[in-house]
Amino acid sequence: MIFWDAGDGSKRYQGPSHQGTVMDLAFSPDGRVLASAGIDGVVCICEAETGRAIRRFSDPDRTPLAIVFNADGTMLAAADKQSTIRIWNVRTSVRLHQLEGHELSVRGVAFSRNGKRLASASADGTVKLWDLTTGHDLLTLRGHGRTADSVFFAEDDHLLISLGLTTAGPGQMRVWDSTRGRN
Repeated sequence: MIFWDAGDGSKRYQGPSHQGTVMDLAFSPDGRVLASAGIDGVVCICEAETGRAIRRFSDPDRTPLAIVFNADGTMLAAADKQSTIRIWNVRTSVRLHQLEGHELSVRGVAFSRNGKRLASASADGTVKLWDLTTGHDLLTLRGHGRTADSVFFAEDDHLLISLGLTTAGPGQMRVWDSTRGRN
């Protein structure tokens, strides 16, 4: 990865490298840390100011497609092509959960603002809501005929917004009640 100065366009430094394509990037909420997810199965966390790698989570059997930090930057979730979501404690590198339940690749993930739940969007057309205390699936939301590609919590964590494709092809946005599973 190459870090550029947005002000003058000059190259600042080169950060940690991946063997192949970088699939996603995510800044921590305070902007001090940048995570990258590579097709090589590596999720790398580096200092945003220097590019120095501080953590690496490696699983060559997994291809992370989307990554996200929780609101206080202590947890990182990686959704992968193999239908799972892995969640790590950023400070200790301990894997907290491996969430399984989607039938196809997981394309998007979002933490609730309070950090108690995680939402995931999958190529199987479902959106799932997970309890991060237990690691269990709370709700499975169906409504995107083909794929669910991304998911977001509204400010109050009550509403969940998902984007995806219908069987007819056009893009679709759904707004869900994240406590009852209705849209």
